[in-house]
Amino acid sequence: LGLTRDLVEPSDFVGARIGFVGSALTEMTLKALGASPVLFMPGDTTGLDGMEASLAAIENNKYDSGAKSLTTNVIFFPRPGVIFANAKAFDELSAEQQQILRTAGERAYQASVTMIAAQSVSTANTVCGRGLKFVTASQADIAAFRIAVESVYDEIEKDPGTKSTIEAIDALRASASSAPVAIECSAAAASPTAVPVQPPAVVSPIDGTWAVCFTRDEFLAAGPGIGEDRPDNIGCFNTTLRRGEFWTTGPDAVLDLDHPNGTFTADETTVTLVSPEFGETWRYKWSLFKDTMTWKKDCVVCPTGLAVKPFHKVADAKP
Repeated sequence: LGLTRDLVEPSDFVGARIGFVGSALTEMTLKALGASPVLFMPGDTTGLDGMEASLAAIENNKYDSGAKSLTTNVIFFPRPGVIFANAKAFDELSAEQQQILRTAGERAYQASVTMIAAQSVSTANTVCGRGLKFVTASQADIAAFRIAVESVYDEIEKDPGTKSTIEAIDALRASASSAPVAIECSAAAASPTAVPVQPPAVVSPIDGTWAVCFTRDEFLAAGPGIGEDRPDNIGCFNTTLRRGEFWTTGPDAVLDLDHPNGTFTADETTVTLVSPEFGETWRYKWSLFKDTMTWKKDCVVCPTGLAVKPFHKVADAKP
């Protein structure tokens, strides 16, 4: 992300203060490009000319506010999802138990890939809507980047295992039929977005104001998506459902009836929420017992906060 300048070719990094989040390899790479690596606190971009960050982090922390541009095809590193296990403990498991873990890991991996693909479009929609310019480096620029960081390759390839892994990656790259697709602002903006539903004329079975409180441990146990583990997603919240519109607020907030967060419909088992702000549609399975309501996610990318714990009704729907 270029904050004070575009970061499209190696010379753009020379003398630039580039923020990064704790990685010796990232630091080596930035120094090789002539930049000054700055270990910054999340949320504080003071004095930075740019940063190496994921699109989700940029969107969630609003790093794009006032930024120059986002270079979508200069990606320093892959970020594989890896599950580590203590070898001794794993070997002591039965073959059946080991297979259960392997199967769970594979399912988690596939779900992660699906979620990231879906989330990349929604986050691109958001930052595009906020006015961030997307730029791409030319093939000549990409080649120049690879030459500029040869010293980093030389250093890490001193480890035989790393060297053989890099050779395998190079072979995979050479066998690819096409170059990786970079997200484009125009493409993201043109992708399908949520269409608000018409609020119904009658009150649904779940209309009312519903309250919930949860801790960070409870939030993490519910399986939040990438970028959701933030302080503003933890605590106490009210969700108000009223004649096809919904609001999510703090417990003491005054409801602004003229500005709902979106619209919703509910059938006997599923509630569907449409968020114009995020350009997304969210689905949850719902169940109700007296004044306690429970939601479970029924889509790949849904706000976790609505499904951490059961809600308790604190007010009936108003006319």
